[in-house]
Amino acid sequence: MNFAATPPSTLGTLAKYYALPGHLLHLLPKNVDFEDGAMMEPLSVAVHSVKTLGQCSTNQTVLVFGAGPIGLLCMAVARALGARRVVAVDIMEEKLNFARSYAATDVFLPVS
Repeated sequence: MNFAATPPSTLGTLAKYYALPGHLLHLLPKNVDFEDGAMMEPLSVAVHSVKTLGQCSTNQTVLVFGAGPIGLLCMAVARALGARRVVAVDIMEEKLNFARSYAATDVFLPVS
């Protein structure tokens, strides 16, 4: 398996243009702009992890470690699936404040 940003690849994904084989691409519908289209991959990671792997369902309590972009999406997916409580854990208080305003019902800041 090869990854675009690690050896043996010499082409990184931070380039202005990045060529991929057509069979690896999915055309966006005309009503979906590039910003929304770019969010489909991280959102699919959250849906897969929360629904498929975590088997989240109505009235459960969900604990999410990390209130970064993927963690926030996992919290939102858990809430959309009917989780009763979504607890965000992070070491940065400002991230927890945002998580509470976004999707977390509770937050936890571990002591250092």
